Amino acid sequence: MLRDDIHVRRTLARSILERLAETAPTEDGRSGKVVRMTDLVNNSFAVAYGIALVDMLRALGAVIADPEDATVVSVSSVQAGYFIHEVCALLENDTPLVADWTREGVNGEVAQTFEAGVNLLAALEQRRLKMTANAGPIRNISVAVGVIAKRNDAGERTYLFFWDEPARRWQLIGGHFEMSDGSLKTTLLRELSEELQIPPVEESVHVLVTEVGQPFIEKWRSPTYGLLTNTIFQAYGVRFMNGLPPLHDQLRWVTEQEVFIGRTTDGETISNAPLHRLLTQPGINLDMFLLD
Repeated sequence: MLRDDIHVRRTLARSILERLAETAPTEDGRSGKVVRMTDLVNNSFAVAYGIALVDMLRALGAVIADPEDATVVSVSSVQAGYFIHEVCALLENDTPLVADWTREGVNGEVAQTFEAGVNLLAALEQRRLKMTANAGPIRNISVAVGVIAKRNDAGERTYLFFWDEPARRWQLIGGHFEMSDGSLKTTLLRELSEELQIPPVEESVHVLVTEVGQPFIEKWRSPTYGLLTNTIFQAYGVRFMNGLPPLHDQLRWVTEQEVFIGRTTDGETISNAPLHRLLTQPGINLDMFLLD
């Protein structure tokens, strides 16, 4: 019987949550969908079970229910969608989510778990990776990065980096693909405007943009969401046709030595994977992108 079999109920819960997670808004700009529980399951007990799950998610703020009809719901954000994916993944294990309900003494590093959704995501992801052998990424994104280079007074090649406040690190100019971009090159043009704080940038009018190397995949724990992430990077060399615009204080030039170390001389973290890959890949010459 469905009501008596924990494994069947666990499978039902995963099915409901997986379908619900697929309706969440996405990082690339796709809007979330409103869904009715009867679209997710097809019998009265399953609907009642699904509503109970949704009530739990509502208490956490991960879903929003229609005030007139509790069976009509939507996922509240991108992060909430990732949270529901995490719960699905953790339900695949028979291992309890919480390893120890008897220990006393709070670990200060996790005391802020419920202050923000991304903190909870990071804690759940840490547990999922520990529980699941060879766990794969829940998050998949495509990223365009721009290489803007010049030589410093010592003759060293340096590269323009932007301070990513949520991730607390320096990274190449660029960002993840959004559906409205249409192409990764357009993603880079948009990010150049946003991160350099200049008017919209047009190719062949303001900048020359050249694809550098082949796309590559980096699997890493994202500091932004705390999730194991598959990131497909595509790099582009960037040259401004009328000179580089004035730089603000969230931009800095980083030397190749700092890139290889992964830290600036004053100890700040550098997201170095894309540029490190270009600097060590045979056949790629970044001198052609040096500013005059």
